[in-house]
Amino acid sequence: MVLKHMEYSGLLLIGDAHLASRTPGYRKEDYPEIVLGKVEWCLEHAREEKLLPVFLGDLFHYARDNATWLLVELIRLFSEPVLAIVGNHDVSTTGRLTSSDSLTLLVEAGRVRLVSAEAPWVGRLGSIPIMIGGSSYGEMIPRCVDRAKYGVSADTKVIWLTHHDVRFRGYEEGGRFGPFAIEGVDIAINGHIHRPLPSTQAGQTLWLNPGNITRLSRGETSMREPQVTELRWDNGWQVSTQVVPHRPFAEVFYEADELEEVQLGESEFIHGLEMLEKIRTDDGTGLLDFIERNRGALGDERVYAEIMRLAEEVIAGDHGV
Repeated sequence: MVLKHMEYSGLLLIGDAHLASRTPGYRKEDYPEIVLGKVEWCLEHAREEKLLPVFLGDLFHYARDNATWLLVELIRLFSEPVLAIVGNHDVSTTGRLTSSDSLTLLVEAGRVRLVSAEAPWVGRLGSIPIMIGGSSYGEMIPRCVDRAKYGVSADTKVIWLTHHDVRFRGYEEGGRFGPFAIEGVDIAINGHIHRPLPSTQAGQTLWLNPGNITRLSRGETSMREPQVTELRWDNGWQVSTQVVPHRPFAEVFYEADELEEVQLGESEFIHGLEMLEKIRTDDGTGLLDFIERNRGALGDERVYAEIMRLAEEVIAGDHGV
């Protein structure tokens, strides 16, 4: 698939949108429209600044459970194809993208161009030639990228996209490996980790972790602003960030005291389930968390296990998982 135009001044790096037609976690019920609006803002900003939009994985939050209206809106928004790699949330239990996954529809419709080691994108940023490859979730990141193998010139700048647990500074607790030199790669850009982290130079390779545009959990700091990263070339790489318009933290998450209020004693357990209506979450997060927090009130591990099993079956059944 060839992109419709090639006159780009740079890249717009868009991290982990987690689009969904039902609300995950303790986000409030307007989540689908809010996140779709953020993606639309990103694409409009990219168009105005002549930037090529690049999604760093996890375009979707649920691999398959997405309403038709959402997919139709994305086909409309992606009037000009964008680049992307596959994140862990984009795939179902197979670990690989299949014809049943929502992202596949956008790829087959010509709206998303997936890049990989086998199929990189080659074009220009202003006056310089570039090649963009990628390692989707679960794929090995190469130690060396040979420009000659791809038939590009020696002066081509090579960018590699990843969606991995990279041990950036500030993410030592979750990283599985540190940034490393990739021979032949100028910049490696990582999705997956939602908070922006300091860049790291490893040999000739500059590693970036831009963060994402969607806050998913109350555990994320209320001070973090959703943002995108702009990458340009001007006698050297120029990296800048843009804050994505967003609502205050308190308006998009239930208050902590609302969540704590439904932790009750044994005699009030059933009443507590009724109280969950006021913080009802589309994916059942509130219900499952409530049962877990009140595990002791159930008195018997077999009762707890059976209630959890039934709750998970009901939630899965409601959403066709």
